[in-house]
Amino acid sequence: MRTIAAATFKANCLAILDEAQKKHETVLITKRGKPVAKNRPCEG
Repeated sequence: MRTIAAATFKANCLAILDEAQKKHETVLITKRGKPVAKNRPCEG
């Protein structure tokens, strides 16, 4: 699982989503070091 800060996710959202889909990996999004969301590719 990849961990990324919310500000970085915001700035690079589409590229991060494309890469996560390609690699079939979950992205943990943090704010001030605390987890706030998980993004994972859809099955299928």
